[in-house]
Amino acid sequence: MDNESTWLLGGAPTGVTSGQELRQGDSDNATYDGAQRVVTYPVTILPIALLSALAMAATAATQLYSYGEILCQDSTNCQDEEKKKYSGSVASATFVANILSLLALGMFENLAKRNPRAGLAIWTLVRAMSAGALILGVSFRNIAVALSSQMFEGLASDNILHFNLNAIYVQHQDSILVPRLIGISLALYMVGISVSPSLASILPTVQSSFAMAILLFGASSFHLLVGVRTHKAPQSALQQEADHPAQTAATLQDSHPSLIHSCSAAIRALASSIRTLFRVRVSILPALALLLYNAVQSYAFSAIMLQTSFSFGFSSRENGFLISIAHGVAAVYLFTTYTMVPKIREGLRRAVVREEQSDQHSCPREAYLALISIAVQAVAFGLFALANRPWQVYLTVALFSLGLAFPSFVKSYFVTLFRESPTQAMASLAVMESIGSTLAPLVFGGIQTIWPEVKVFYVGSLVMAIAWVLLGAGILFSTLRAGFTDGHVP
Repeated sequence: MDNESTWLLGGAPTGVTSGQELRQGDSDNATYDGAQRVVTYPVTILPIALLSALAMAATAATQLYSYGEILCQDSTNCQDEEKKKYSGSVASATFVANILSLLALGMFENLAKRNPRAGLAIWTLVRAMSAGALILGVSFRNIAVALSSQMFEGLASDNILHFNLNAIYVQHQDSILVPRLIGISLALYMVGISVSPSLASILPTVQSSFAMAILLFGASSFHLLVGVRTHKAPQSALQQEADHPAQTAATLQDSHPSLIHSCSAAIRALASSIRTLFRVRVSILPALALLLYNAVQSYAFSAIMLQTSFSFGFSSRENGFLISIAHGVAAVYLFTTYTMVPKIREGLRRAVVREEQSDQHSCPREAYLALISIAVQAVAFGLFALANRPWQVYLTVALFSLGLAFPSFVKSYFVTLFRESPTQAMASLAVMESIGSTLAPLVFGGIQTIWPEVKVFYVGSLVMAIAWVLLGAGILFSTLRAGFTDGHVP
């Protein structure tokens, strides 16, 4: 284990083999190709998750509130027609943004293979432009300008951020640390989301929260510039990628600058990522489960905040508290799962002698944690529909937050199915997440626009239950296949 990560990640590993050791564990005489760079110490990327989350969360509650200020005569008491216009405008803008996110993913996937730090820098710049559009929209009371912020958010979505981060983490030489890097990164992201709304609530105007977001994105860019080192990738790493024809074809096609920025190049990259799932068939059901989860989750906070604003008169301050509670609890849960629990398990393992062979065909614990998380989400959505008091909303949000760890668990499990191409595995999941995010405003935004009541939460609960069944079936098939093939999925 590298010294630069031991201080943060200590404890017992979870036993994931990503194959990156084979790609980076070559002799000192390996040749290098300047066309591809990798991050020297993936652990140095972790602060980007925190700073980016702080910046994004600074505008999470005030963004929707600012739309209400522009569209409604009284933003705390919108009329029925104003509610429909409000919900419809947000849903339409979010849908277009997610289409852009799908197209942008192809470009960022190529950058993640060639220069991941550059990909994060471009993401930061584009996302900062979203906050700038919000400042202009609110200042001039122009809803079109304000909603254009959603376009920038689509080009630099949360899914693309997590893809860029995870594509770096799976390159770690000590592959058993990959699940913890993914989990701690998401935990830091949750910390940023939970803290930032409270900070934004003490600012005098909503424009101040947007300005704070721009400053935080600037801090993130500074850290990328001075705190993250990269080096040229070994030629053997490039040769390893050549063993995957679909992936290599997409990379070569996207290498020309005129194609990187074209829709056709992006679609080819997306098609390559989807074909990856069919090469490892046991990965299809977990990927579909993540798609359905994201289809609900991407619109969940918008639905919750719209409902609390309409039914309980919540302001941006109170909605900010909801975000803080949800992500604060999720962060504590993730930190406990990936730091304290492994140490406890290691202590028990030393105290009780057990044969290592007995765990050879067992499923990674992250798979079972993912099942628990998505079950909690299904229950929480049902409780949101039944809540008729503000205190019930707060309690349900605390329960709901335990399910926010699902992406970390399912990705840590998913990478074990792709032992030789973990970066491509992350790209495939990013595509599933983006498709889910694209469906979210179309389906759930449409439901809330037509019926601005609690029906959207019942539908969300049902979809989560279906995702639970798909994930459970996928884990079962994977475990059975591993048992028949001595632990190696074909």
